[in-house]
Amino acid sequence: MSDNSEELIVDEQTVNSLNDEGTTQEQTSAAVTTELKYQKYSLTMKLEAVVYSKNHTISDTAKKYRCDRKRIREWKQNEDKLREEIENASIGKKKMRFSGAGRRETSANLNEAVLKWIEEARENRQRVSRRLIMLHAKKIASELVKEEEMVEGAFVASNGWLDKFMERNGLSLRRVTTQCQKPPAVLAPSLVNFVMFIRKKQMERRYPYGQVYAADETAVWIDPAGRTCVTHKGAKEVAVQSTGHEKLHITVMLCAKDNGAKCLPFVLLPRKRPIPEVVQKFKGKLILSWCGSVWMNQEQTSDFLHRVIGNFAFGNRLLVWDSFRCHITEETKDELKKMKVDMAVIPGGCTKFVQAPDVSWNKPFKQKIEEFYSEWLRNGEMSYTSGGNLRAPPMETYLQWVVDAWNLLSTDLIKNSFKSCGVSNATDGSEDHMIHVFKQDGSCPEGMVLLTEAMKKMEEGNIVFVEEEVDDEDGDTIQNFDNGSDSDYSIELY
Repeated sequence: MSDNSEELIVDEQTVNSLNDEGTTQEQTSAAVTTELKYQKYSLTMKLEAVVYSKNHTISDTAKKYRCDRKRIREWKQNEDKLREEIENASIGKKKMRFSGAGRRETSANLNEAVLKWIEEARENRQRVSRRLIMLHAKKIASELVKEEEMVEGAFVASNGWLDKFMERNGLSLRRVTTQCQKPPAVLAPSLVNFVMFIRKKQMERRYPYGQVYAADETAVWIDPAGRTCVTHKGAKEVAVQSTGHEKLHITVMLCAKDNGAKCLPFVLLPRKRPIPEVVQKFKGKLILSWCGSVWMNQEQTSDFLHRVIGNFAFGNRLLVWDSFRCHITEETKDELKKMKVDMAVIPGGCTKFVQAPDVSWNKPFKQKIEEFYSEWLRNGEMSYTSGGNLRAPPMETYLQWVVDAWNLLSTDLIKNSFKSCGVSNATDGSEDHMIHVFKQDGSCPEGMVLLTEAMKKMEEGNIVFVEEEVDDEDGDTIQNFDNGSDSDYSIELY
């Protein structure tokens, strides 16, 4: 029996209509050739045809299942094998071929070598494209030819081979979601050091519940048109409406506490003259900075600390944020010291894994703003320029989006984000399994082993603080000096 599950069939109505018109056999054959199709039959349907043929002629069975009589005879000869395959098949009715049927791989070693190369590249966060796979496959094939494991010319790295290779091994072309300079495995010591630094500070300073803060700046685009759109398959052009202000944005500093309490968003606006109506409308909802710029600088950082974190609090406080330039200047350190706020700086390259806003807040926050924008485009009050162009959303509109999007983030999400990043976990290590980056399916599972070792050494008293260089977000290296605060020191294990 042929192991090919694609059967060549002829539309019976076409043949009959041509014969009724009195065409010759040659004309009929030529016409039928244009009507040829390929039909797939599952093992279940093949067995069904066999059962049907026991009470009907082969010709009747072939007409019913739209295939030629030869196929029916082949299926009848393999009835026992069909029943056995269906009983043992894991995919049941969907299976098309017998086990072991189909074209054989050109070389099993080639398949394994290419797959291993792809997996190693992805473990190191290297980009793998279809073209790179084909080039590497050709290279491996040439090596196998030299070793006489393959015949020269037997392998062609075509698009068809690549499609089947990817389907065979469960591979697909995916959109890049994150770009990083270092793979997580390289960052494992830094991630563990950060978690242990936080833990040491918690044990020393005993921060009250609700006095550990996380903060981060994020850009909010005034025209947040999405990158995807549902349309018909095969469409060559997918155009979407926008206001033409894709580059305009504001900066929002989001800040929350480990008990789930959310501070008012600190918003940098690109104009200096306050609008009284806007100030009054968002009083108690947003903290507006009419600075004429959307770039966070030293002045705006000090303003944020005093207006959001505040000078008054009971007990010690801890602020966790990234190593952006204005976060780690001497002026910022002095401000925090006066406010009696300790600071923990997330090492460069680690924000994606242990910064609560990056891990949990920003995505749902921006998704809500995008939803509000889409609804405004459909049903909102819009105005146009004299040239007929759509104006950007008014300030009152997009500021309300910020308020609503921030309010919609749940308290549980905020609280869990601190534990997912190793910031508010129990100091005895009982909640270490909640640190997302160290989970078995996380980005850096080997970090859990290092964290366990670090906890043992801390119990033995073998962990000390050492001076370390911290890279800011602009790529510059800033040397830390002892100024009475160990806020941007890390720890080293001995």
